[in-house]
Amino acid sequence: MMSDADESIVSEPGACSDGLAATVFEHSPDAIFVKNYDGRILEVNPAA
Repeated sequence: MMSDADESIVSEPGACSDGLAATVFEHSPDAIFVKNYDGRILEVNPAA
């Protein structure tokens, strides 16, 4: 679970490059789910 501090780092524009974010998303050993505000799952990484 992400803390409020983690969420602010991830959501800040320019906090990390798109390439770095994509690499982390694709190669993380942990499951990552991207959801919209309604809770609908938009994307999952290969570990999920």
